Amino acid sequence: MAVGVREGNPNIVNLNDPYRSTKVAELYSELYDNEWTTAYDRIEKDKPDQRYIIDILLNILNVIIVIWNTDVIHLKVILTLTDYKSKR
Repeated sequence: MAVGVREGNPNIVNLNDPYRSTKVAELYSELYDNEWTTAYDRIEKDKPDQRYIIDILLNILNVIIVIWNTDVIHLKVILTLTDYKSKR
């Protein structure tokens, strides 16, 4: 009976879901703690200027956003074409 209540109910969290909100937050936290801190430290060895380091990391983030947006646009096109073909 408990499975029936959980199934399809968006108000009940599936604790086995690896992408539930708390897990996603944990992944982002680890990304910051590990990857961005490592990148900051490595850049700092070459040039210990905080403004310079932040500019480099911001540029990296901007490139990631551009790539992500491009991927989202491609995904929308694919989904639109797939939806169009399924309706024909």
